[in-house]
Amino acid sequence: SENDVQKAQDSLQEAYEQLGERADKSELKELIDNAEDIDENQYTPNSMEALQEILEKAKEVYEDANATQQAVDATVETLKAMMDSLVEKADQSQLQKVLQTAKEINEELYTPESVKAFKEVIKEVEVNMPTDNATQEEVEEAIQKIQEAYQLLQARADNTELEKAIERAEGIN
Repeated sequence: SENDVQKAQDSLQEAYEQLGERADKSELKELIDNAEDIDENQYTPNSMEALQEILEKAKEVYEDANATQQAVDATVETLKAMMDSLVEKADQSQLQKVLQTAKEINEELYTPESVKAFKEVIKEVEVNMPTDNATQEEVEEAIQKIQEAYQLLQARADNTELEKAIERAEGIN
């Protein structure tokens, strides 16, 4: 009947109006491509893992034919924020050098007590070595601990004159 046709047409028109325009996903696609090109070796594993989670969600929104512009915009904002918050891996090469030098001190030059205290600090630094997730600040703090430990070292007294005097005194007998 004509009434049924009119109802169907009205329903179709209403559904069409609800569809609205397709969301513009060009910026999202560009961000996804940029995120996939990031060199994981430059950033901490924790921050890369967080980015990967957001990236997977962004891909889902990109693939969703029914995604609204609002959902796309929110995803773009989140992905941008995640990319901006990536934490660069700390350069630990200087820490390695300082640690190696500290392990090679000539213990004969220092009092046994001061060497023991120095070695305890070095051991503490090694036990608490910054990981791949460490910030540059944490690496620099470890270096500073080692540098401060050098102040614990106390030079042994030079006993050569005392030993000569003892030898002379023993020769008097």
